[in-house]
Amino acid sequence: MKYLITGGTGFIGTAVIGSLSADPCEIVVLTRKPRPAMTMGGAAVRYVQWDARTSGAWCTEMETTDAVINLAGKSLFAARWTDRVKHELTESRIGATTALVYAMRNAVKRPGVFVSASAVGYYGDCDDRSVSERTPPGRGFLAELTVQWEAAAAAASALGVRVAAPRFAIALGRDGGALQKMAIPFYTMAGGYLGSGKQIMPWIHIDDLVRAIVFPIRHGAIAGPYNCSAPNPVTMKFFCASLGAALHRPSWTRVPSFVLKAMLGEASDMLLTGQNALPEALCAAGFQFHFTNVDDALHSLYHQ
Repeated sequence: MKYLITGGTGFIGTAVIGSLSADPCEIVVLTRKPRPAMTMGGAAVRYVQWDARTSGAWCTEMETTDAVINLAGKSLFAARWTDRVKHELTESRIGATTALVYAMRNAVKRPGVFVSASAVGYYGDCDDRSVSERTPPGRGFLAELTVQWEAAAAAASALGVRVAAPRFAIALGRDGGALQKMAIPFYTMAGGYLGSGKQIMPWIHIDDLVRAIVFPIRHGAIAGPYNCSAPNPVTMKFFCASLGAALHRPSWTRVPSFVLKAMLGEASDMLLTGQNALPEALCAAGFQFHFTNVDDALHSLYHQ
C-alpha cells in the first residue's frame, strides 16, 4: 500500500503517519522542506519537495499511489483575518487541493481514494441546533472557505476517484492543536471559558480522528463529507470545567467576547460560535469511537 500525504509534518499529519506506519507500507510526504528518508515501524517514509500550488516532479508519485490524504492548509489561528491572511488561508487549501486533482487527472493510474480534509466550520454558527452531513452550509468566511475546499476535492470524483471529505471538529491532543493552547491559562491558575460559555464545542480525541481519517481508505462505505466529531458535543463552559478537572486546576475565569474580538478580530468567531455536529455518516458506516465522553478523552491525554 502506498500513501501520498500533504500536511504530514503537522499535528494531525504526524499522528496519521504514526498510525499508518504500524503496518508495512510506503508513505510519501509532500512538503516544502524535505527531510531524509526514514523507516518508521513497518513503513518506508519519503519526503518529496512541493510548493502546494503547482505541478512538478512530485506528480510522478501519483502514478503508483493507492490513497491520497490531503491535510494541507495554513493554520486558522496563525494571524488576524485580514484580507491578505484570508487569501493565504484560502490559497493554502484550494491551491493544494487543486494541484493534487490536477496530478490525478494526468496520471495513467489513479489512486482509488482521495481523503481531503474539511471542517465543521462548514455549518457556520448553529447555536445549539444539531447538524449532520445533510445540513446545508452556513454563513461566514470559514463556511464559504470549506464549501470551496470541498468542491475542489470533489472534482476528483469525475476522474473515477472516490472522494471523502472529513469535516474536522476540534482535535484533542497534547502535542499540538487547539487544546495545547487552551491548556496554558490553566497551568497558571487562570483557566476559564470563552465568551458566553454556552456555545457548543464539537470535539474529537486525536486517536479517533486519525482512525476516522483512515477509515474511508479501509472501508469503501464512506464517500463525500462526514463529520469527524465525537457523538457528544459539549458547551464551551462544560469543556473548560472538564479540562480544569483533568489538569487539577480551577476553571473560574471568563474571557468576554469583546476581548477575544479585540485580540483576534473575525477569527474569534471560531471560538465564540459553535456547531453541534453529529457524526451520522461515520456511525452509519460502522465506525466505533473509542472516546465518546469528553472527561474520559481529557483524562486519557493527561493521565495515561
